[in-house]
Amino acid sequence: MKNLQLILVIFLSMLLFHCKNDVQPIEITPELNGKLTCLNNLALADVQVTLQNDDGIIYQTLTDANGDYSFESIDSGEYQLSFSNESTLTYNESNFAYYDDVAVLERELTTYESLANDLNADGNFDIFDLITFRIFYSGNEVDQLIQNWNFYANQEVEAGSINSIDSFMIDLDDNTTLDVHHIGVFKGDPQGQACN
Repeated sequence: MKNLQLILVIFLSMLLFHCKNDVQPIEITPELNGKLTCLNNLALADVQVTLQNDDGIIYQTLTDANGDYSFESIDSGEYQLSFSNESTLTYNESNFAYYDDVAVLERELTTYESLANDLNADGNFDIFDLITFRIFYSGNEVDQLIQNWNFYANQEVEAGSINSIDSFMIDLDDNTTLDVHHIGVFKGDPQGQACN
C-alpha cells in the first residue's frame, strides 16, 4: 500500500511538473469601451467609430442603440479616435424662432448650446452666427455642405475647456481597459433635435 501511495505521489508530481512547463502566459490585449451621446445624454446610434494608428491599422465599428461601442483584441499603441455621423436635420420653425430672437445673445447658454451655436466657427456666439444661420438656412432649404456634426470629449465639455474637436488621441497599453465618453453636437441645433 505504501508503494502504491509513493508511486501515485511520484506520478502526480511528474504530471504537475510537466503541466507547469507547458503553461503559456495569457496575453491580454487592450480594450476600448466608449459611449457617444448628444444633448441631455441621449444616445447617438449608428455612428461610425474609427481607430487608426500611425501604421495604417484601422479598426471600425458602429455605435449601438445606447450609443455604446467597443474595440476588443486590438494592438497596443497610440490611436486616433474619430466619429462619422451622416444623419442630418430638417430645420423647422422652432429653429428659426430661436435664431430670430436676438435676446438669445444676452442669456446664459449651456456649453452644448454654445458649441451648437458657433456656426461660423470663430469660437464665439454672436450676431454673426444668427446672420450665418439665416444666410445658409433660408426657409427649409438647407445647404447640405454647412450641416455637420462635431464631436467633443465629455470631460472637456463638462469642464468648459475644449481642447480637441472631432479627433482624439488614445493611448492603449497591454492589459488595460479604457472607458471614454464623447458628445456629438449638430451645428445650428442648440435644442438637440438631431439627437432624437
